[in-house]
Amino acid sequence: MASATKRCAPRAAARRPLTRAFGILLPVGMLVAFFPGLSAAGPESLLRLGDVERIGAGMLKGAEDVAVDREGRIFAGCEDGVIYEVTPDGKASCFVKTGGRPLGLCFRENGDLLVCDAKRRAVLSVTAAGLTSVLAEAADGKPLFFPDDIWAARDGTVYFTDATTYPLGEEIRDLIRGKPLGRLIAILPDGTVKVLREKLYFPNGVTLSPDESTLFVAETPKRRILRMALTGEEKGKTETFVEGLPGFVDGIALDSQGNLLAAIPSVSEKNRKRVEALPGPLRGLLSRLPRALLPGVAREGMVLRIRPDRTVEVLLSDLRGETIPSVTNVIEAGAYLYLGFLYYGDGIARVPKPAPVPGTQGVH
Repeated sequence: MASATKRCAPRAAARRPLTRAFGILLPVGMLVAFFPGLSAAGPESLLRLGDVERIGAGMLKGAEDVAVDREGRIFAGCEDGVIYEVTPDGKASCFVKTGGRPLGLCFRENGDLLVCDAKRRAVLSVTAAGLTSVLAEAADGKPLFFPDDIWAARDGTVYFTDATTYPLGEEIRDLIRGKPLGRLIAILPDGTVKVLREKLYFPNGVTLSPDESTLFVAETPKRRILRMALTGEEKGKTETFVEGLPGFVDGIALDSQGNLLAAIPSVSEKNRKRVEALPGPLRGLLSRLPRALLPGVAREGMVLRIRPDRTVEVLLSDLRGETIPSVTNVIEAGAYLYLGFLYYGDGIARVPKPAPVPGTQGVH
């Protein structure tokens, strides 16, 4: 009996590593399903994927955002740290090298290009001649961690998001952990850098209402867009403008009618809820797993139009991720919508803009 017991002891001990492995692999399996590919079936859209045209292929890798100046020139910041100028026929040339990783872009009234550089952890200003200066590297005594998107008001104020305290390339850990680590920040006309809101859930896209009385900011994992009053008796008040969007929301912008446009880089409802249902400590544990065990971003993409009455319309839906995979930004310029892609896709994309909405006065 004693010898039998000794023979069984190693088997009993062997179960413990297997149990531990199962305890790890089960949540990892759930996590890998966080951003799954979906079936092609999706909501009807107002625009056709077949009308989407790629430009800048072979040159523009990881063009997260697109900006268009008053003369109609197209600019895109890419993973090689270069901001490219792109001609309408798709030829790209180097405009400026930031030495980092440019994400959000927009133009100021004076023609300077504003850049959120996540690798340099700074907000930059670039003149038409390509001269670069730093506008912000910290706010209220705390360094920037992940400058993400940016927009400039006519009065010279610049608004931008500092999305998370995780470094570039590790932002998926924030989405898994589910903590409000981001900030909304303003650079005032005199150069003062001021935090407007803290404890936001991965604040991402940012833009202004047509009359610039309201600031809109997207909270990616919450699938919602907030609005903040910038004038009047309710100045500083922040509330939800629209929520329950069909996926994570990234870049936002106004169209020529004053509707909001929103890029949706992941439409993963079922498995998103699975992760959100996990206890906070387990989500924290999962967020610390080795990078190789963390999921990538799914390829599906969607572009929305949000009317002033908060009606949400699907302009483009690509749940196969073949045409607008994980689209991260959308802007209107001239006769087109231009799309950017941080994770997938070669080049940027454009598609003829949709028909206008009758009677629209613009979001506020």
